[in-house]
Amino acid sequence: GGVTGVSCRRRSMVTRVAPLPTTVLGVAFLVALLSRPHIAGAHLQSRAEHPHHDGAVGSIGAVEVVPLPSNFTMSGETVPLSPTSPFDFTATGIASTTLTAAVARFSALVNGRMGTTHTHGNDARGQDARRGRGREAVVGDLAGCRVNVTTANEKLGLTTDEGYTLTVDAAGCTITATTVYGAMYGMETLVQLVTRLPSGSLVVPISAVYDSPRFPMRATMIDTGRHYYDVATILEHLDSMAAAKMNVLHWHIVDSQSFPYVSTAFPQLSEHGAFGPSLVYTADDIRQVVAAARARGIRVIPEVDTPGHVWAGFAAIDGLLTTCYNPDGTVAGTGPLNPTMEGTYTFLKTLLAEIVPLFGEDMFMVGGDEVDYSCWLSNPEVVQWVANKGWGSGSAAMQKLESLYAQRLLEILADINTPVMCWEELFDNGLDLPTSTVVNVWRGGWEYCAKTTSGSTVVRGKTACSPAESTGGGGWFGRMRVRDGSWTHTMGRAAAAGYRTVLSSPFYLNVQNYGSNFDEDWPYLYAIEPTAFNATSGDGRALDAAAKEASVTGVEACMWSEWVDSGNFASRLWPRAAAVAERGWSTKETTSIDDFRRRIHAFRCELQRRGLRAEPVVAGGTFFYANGTACVGGTPNVLGPPHPGCLPRFSACLA
Repeated sequence: GGVTGVSCRRRSMVTRVAPLPTTVLGVAFLVALLSRPHIAGAHLQSRAEHPHHDGAVGSIGAVEVVPLPSNFTMSGETVPLSPTSPFDFTATGIASTTLTAAVARFSALVNGRMGTTHTHGNDARGQDARRGRGREAVVGDLAGCRVNVTTANEKLGLTTDEGYTLTVDAAGCTITATTVYGAMYGMETLVQLVTRLPSGSLVVPISAVYDSPRFPMRATMIDTGRHYYDVATILEHLDSMAAAKMNVLHWHIVDSQSFPYVSTAFPQLSEHGAFGPSLVYTADDIRQVVAAARARGIRVIPEVDTPGHVWAGFAAIDGLLTTCYNPDGTVAGTGPLNPTMEGTYTFLKTLLAEIVPLFGEDMFMVGGDEVDYSCWLSNPEVVQWVANKGWGSGSAAMQKLESLYAQRLLEILADINTPVMCWEELFDNGLDLPTSTVVNVWRGGWEYCAKTTSGSTVVRGKTACSPAESTGGGGWFGRMRVRDGSWTHTMGRAAAAGYRTVLSSPFYLNVQNYGSNFDEDWPYLYAIEPTAFNATSGDGRALDAAAKEASVTGVEACMWSEWVDSGNFASRLWPRAAAVAERGWSTKETTSIDDFRRRIHAFRCELQRRGLRAEPVVAGGTFFYANGTACVGGTPNVLGPPHPGCLPRFSACLA
């Protein structure tokens, strides 16, 4: 509060007045809006309830912004974009090269709309959408929006101020933000608010938006160890992330299957570990991705998962991997890194000193998941080394060995002042983690057992379901119920221990619910509430809602790549990841699946309009009402709409 804004440049011959403080402008605008009898609160009225107009003021239907802003008021009235002048975002206040590039990028998006024809596809099939260039510009046409950034701070992190205010009325348009990243989100909201009327004219609703994210981390995870993604695919993904206001790219860059990172200190890692000599990421490739990400307000957090999930590349360096043995003493292969060898830590220190600065961020993902103790237990030298430590034998002793390895790894990163994120196993194993550690909770959510309305059992992420697990009687909360919700237990224990968490468990987007009774996949993701857990502090007090909310750093949509590469990555992830993005940005009370159905379809069309790949959100030909509610009996292959107003919607972006 207390910062100043500048009113928008518009096509007008009237005398300009001095700018008002944003707080004064916002209050006055809200009072004016709320005094109108036709205000529909946080949502605009449906398109069927309002006629469409061209000219200085018109009206549109429901807002189609993803993620839904946290606090906004809109009337049914609109301001038209000028049909004769390019639209320009204009930077005011603190200038920077980042802001200059952003206003050019978002201006191009609006101007791209002005040169094309499109509808969101919420109306009946075949609706015409012409540009409407016949209308002359009039006083009040919107020809741009001023963007006022009040500080020069461009540091990205968990404390970055990403909030913004946006006001649009007949007098103009203003976006005000503390940081350039908040300003980007304000421009993104305005771009998504631009609506094409049936006549073809573009309009923006009269709006007052006061918006900021619920959680500071809204992440996606990409896995380039199991299949290679070309750099162009990753850059495309960054554009889709930015459109959904997601701000962290967790890059699981290597795994057992391949090591595509080209190390300067250890070139043999990629020479022997990449799928091919051209299927690698050089330092220049990574700098390109990191620069593009930062320009969009996105941090890139690298992951080199150890001591498990290793083979390709690592096997090229003698002594790194533990030799595994069969019961008869013959060599059975290799397993995790060998924590008993001092050379392991020398290698890690050199490699991390190279990787961490390259990504330029204040966090590194250490992995630490799914360590198989059987190889260590089969190796006589490892067993003897552990016994000499007085740790006993068996799996309990190997857990202590794993903890020793993790502690040494964390010390290496502490020496270069790098906070860490880890998979939940390090917390589950009782390791004394630094208080700055972010625990990524990944187990107990992506698998489920449930029954459909027809009584058949749906299995996801399991080989079989018990009768007790196969409960539920239809509807999304019956068919898509999480099997045991064990992620809630881990979230609660981590919160009680004072650690911050990122929830990825229910958000494994590589797992799809496809073809079952024409069910949509994304409502399962959208229905998850990250704070739906119980936590008790060390002194026995239950954590209140505010404490639980503060313990959750964010959410993460994961795309593991056993069956995914550059060819299908983008379309499989998008727009489904927008359901996770909204859970991370919008308020806890934003839960309407029907409303989001309408908006996620509009978002899919927005991505496609920008040349970004995204798959359909409903089964083709499924019948819905205009507000997003499914029609009774509205399944595909029905010869006609079963009820008035019930039409096949959300299946295509109409051109």
